[in-house]
Amino acid sequence: MRWRILARKVRQGAPTAQRSLPTTRATSTPHTQATFIPSPALGPVEREGDCTGIGGIRKAGIADVLTVSNGICGLLAIYLFITQGPDITWGSVLILMGFVLDGADGWAARRFGTKHDFGRHLDSISDAITFCAAPAVMVAVVFTGTLDSAAFDAFVLLTAFLLVGLGWYRLYRFSTRGHLLPHFTGLATPAMAFLAIMVCHILHPGRWEDDVAFLVAVLIMFIAALLMVAPVRYPKVRGRTAVLLMIGLIVALVVIGVMKEQEVPGTDDVYRAMAVFALALVSGYVLLGPVWMAARGRETD
Repeated sequence: MRWRILARKVRQGAPTAQRSLPTTRATSTPHTQATFIPSPALGPVEREGDCTGIGGIRKAGIADVLTVSNGICGLLAIYLFITQGPDITWGSVLILMGFVLDGADGWAARRFGTKHDFGRHLDSISDAITFCAAPAVMVAVVFTGTLDSAAFDAFVLLTAFLLVGLGWYRLYRFSTRGHLLPHFTGLATPAMAFLAIMVCHILHPGRWEDDVAFLVAVLIMFIAALLMVAPVRYPKVRGRTAVLLMIGLIVALVVIGVMKEQEVPGTDDVYRAMAVFALALVSGYVLLGPVWMAARGRETD
């Protein structure tokens, strides 16, 4: 009988959802009835299956638009990486815009609510494009052919495939049960994507002529791919910290864009300094995040 009590509570708390749901005839098996999934954090939620088909478009909200926009940024980034070759500037900007959209869709879902429970799956699809496929293409485009070695090129392609495959597996694991945990298990795909951007920009063949630097760059991304599925706990960046990081990212993009547009002297130096600072920040998270979680766990015990 709990399903009937739960349905009655949902109808009392969300009258608009009650009018949109079709009535069904009671049968001897309650599992054939509509299943309600209330979520105070996300607002009124209906059946997950109700968001499929053409009718599901009517249930799309602001959060869904932001999520899809994140995936579109990833697709455009892949296109630019392939067509513009070693110039990865605008493709990287699109991935960074995906960061902003990825954070904004969660805020929009909490602020305006949603009419379905498909949001986390849609978010995983967009993340798979923007934070897995796009960085993998970027790594392959930047470092393939930098050394006169077929073995190195094979290592680059292997790393790119691992970034995609292990990243997608991690997103699948997160969307099924990982989102219920208070921490990340394995390196999050946005952190991996941000690390890939910094590595590709700082150790770009156009700025270095040392073969060792290229090998180190690909090796870093190879380890990052393995960390995504490693049984290592990472803290979730949320709340005020996430907002400050997002604001800082937007300000940095605007400043660099304006300086390049106006051809301000010293733009490359400012850009290089920002890139090094960002690399140090994400490297600190990758290396010290598990240490901080382990220390916090000992304090809790």
